[in-house]
Amino acid sequence: MKRILPICLLAALGITALVAEAPAQDADLTQIKERELEAVREKISSLKTSMDKRAAERDRITGELQSAEVLIVEKRTHLRELQRQRDFSEKKKAELDAQLVVKEGELAAESEQLGSQVVAAYTSGEQERIKLLLNQHDPATLGRLLTY
Repeated sequence: MKRILPICLLAALGITALVAEAPAQDADLTQIKERELEAVREKISSLKTSMDKRAAERDRITGELQSAEVLIVEKRTHLRELQRQRDFSEKKKAELDAQLVVKEGELAAESEQLGSQVVAAYTSGEQERIKLLLNQHDPATLGRLLTY
């Protein structure tokens, strides 16, 4: 029994030492867990900030996309209007070209008739009036001279 008593005393001292160390280890463990928890909170905060920035960027890009789509619609409408105007102008030009051909034909026919009349007048002997007509002076003077 004498041997058991010192062993019990040593065991009691060891348990006391362990019990005294346990709160110290719990305090260290608590500090470590609190640091880990704080690190996780900081990580969550930085991720939330990053997500907020990305959401704002997404909203900005979405707004730009909508503006671009509106601009594209306006440009397409303007392009259709320009095409319509071009088609109208081409049609009008074709009509005017056709009228020009007709008028040039009429002018050629009238010039030919006038040439025939000049030749007939020259052969009939009315040379004075033809000379006045062909001298290319002021037409008002020609009109006055013909009335005299």
